[in-house]
Amino acid sequence: MNMYERTNKISMLLEKIAEELDIPESLYLEAKNRYESVGDWLSKGDSLLTVYNPEIYPQGSFLLGTVIKPISNKDEYDIDLVCFLADLDKSETSQSELKSIVGTRLKENDTYERLLDEEGRRCWTLNYANEFHMDILPAIADLDLQKIGGLHQDAILITDKKKIDQGDVDWPKSNPKGYAKWFFSRQEVIYMAIKKQLADLLKASIDDIPNYKVKTPLQRAIQVLKRHRDIFFSRKHSEHKPISIIITTLTAEIYQGQENIYSAIYDILQAINEDIVKQNGNFSIKNPVNRDENFADKWNEDEKLPLAFFDWINSARDTFCRDVLKKEKDLEMMDVLKENLGFNIKMDRNIDSKKIETPVYIKVNDLQNRRPWGNE
Repeated sequence: MNMYERTNKISMLLEKIAEELDIPESLYLEAKNRYESVGDWLSKGDSLLTVYNPEIYPQGSFLLGTVIKPISNKDEYDIDLVCFLADLDKSETSQSELKSIVGTRLKENDTYERLLDEEGRRCWTLNYANEFHMDILPAIADLDLQKIGGLHQDAILITDKKKIDQGDVDWPKSNPKGYAKWFFSRQEVIYMAIKKQLADLLKASIDDIPNYKVKTPLQRAIQVLKRHRDIFFSRKHSEHKPISIIITTLTAEIYQGQENIYSAIYDILQAINEDIVKQNGNFSIKNPVNRDENFADKWNEDEKLPLAFFDWINSARDTFCRDVLKKEKDLEMMDVLKENLGFNIKMDRNIDSKKIETPVYIKVNDLQNRRPWGNE
């Protein structure tokens, strides 16, 4: 088997693994139906929130299409949501009051009161046993940032109980919709090409293809890397596991339109080094839609966090850039991936890797190979 055949085979295996990692469509639709029902309850006519024009929408991996299955069947999918009160201004409320009115409304529903966990630092959590839990983040508009426009037009202010208890009354900022727009801009051409392929295959209009059915090499790469991280840190130093937003941001910034999942993972891992996560001697991974937010701020307070991150990156390089490439036989490749990703994928023995054609993804050639967050 030559190198071309070998990398094609690895990419096929990773694609199958990523499919297994993804949230099942039935559970995705159930979660969507349930959070829409929560939104209906929050905005129902007799709700005190109605006058504030509430909207509930997903954020994080559920919005980005990078959700992964928990390692243990005892764990649940984590669905992150925003409860946005569009017509409530920060001059009319406080963080504590905003948190309270959302929680009070949830408690007025017998079902949600039964599912409701204790108040969290930022969110209210609904636990749907053995399925998923929904973290509902109360938010209002960040009018100062929204005036800038562009990716800032959906900027929000959120609550943080810990900061309030410490006497910090400044509103924390967030922008999940803006982040999602930035994320999809990193793969826009390929994303639309795959969506068109699906539409042609199903003889349907592009507009009829739900976004959640489209999976790009970037999304799949993030899912696989997150799974590798989970397996790696399940074996040691779990308290130092890097947060998903760091993996997602670095991966999306480095991604250059690679045409398959293995090429994306290989190139991304080769590009990650200390130079791209440091600025002026400090660790810095900026939020691309809020330059004041540093996703790696805790790295500057606890040296074990960056050490653990690069320990994992080195392990991932060994897995994807060395160990699996050394294997000539399918079973040997699968053994490497099984050990590091926890999946035993059965290959179709009728597939001839020499005849595999790369999907007709459109290469993104106009993206500059630059420091992930630009020159500041």
